[in-house]
Amino acid sequence: GPYGCTNLQSDLAVITSTKNGIIYKNDDFNESFTHVTAKNFTNGKFEIEGMISTSDEKDLFKFTINNQRRVKISAVPTNVAGISGTNLDIALELYNNKTKINTYNPAATLSASIDTILSAGTYHILIDGVGNGFTTEYGSLGPYLIAAEEIDFTILPLRKLQLSGSIQQDMHKLNWTIDADETISQLLV
Repeated sequence: GPYGCTNLQSDLAVITSTKNGIIYKNDDFNESFTHVTAKNFTNGKFEIEGMISTSDEKDLFKFTINNQRRVKISAVPTNVAGISGTNLDIALELYNNKTKINTYNPAATLSASIDTILSAGTYHILIDGVGNGFTTEYGSLGPYLIAAEEIDFTILPLRKLQLSGSIQQDMHKLNWTIDADETISQLLV
């Protein structure tokens, strides 16, 4: 055939050729800021199931928060029909309206997550299948689940927070100085 040991071929292009009668699944979510899928928090949460079917596909979502909130978003590759394993390595991008804030793509995991404080406004998250140490972006395909949660929080007004420490007989002694408007009920280290 036309391909030997020195020639590369796209197996996905061969499989999805008209000759085989197999086609890619339609793109489930757009990646355009103009035609973005909006998600609303219901009881402080939303979930999205999606699929990255081709190496150039990305999925974009929009959400709005009305007040400053702690927002947690996780994007986890899932499996198909109970078959264990996945090929999707997710990069999760966060945008403030249309300006990128950050890309979350930990090297040690296939999933990505965000845990941050966001001001009131409109935000976008973009899901992208990316390469890693074991595969290129070409092979980073598959289904995923996004789980998002918004959490109310109260900011404790602090005038002073100081930690000092010393070592006494192989023991670490920590001293806190806290000057706040409210009583500290719990301190976790």
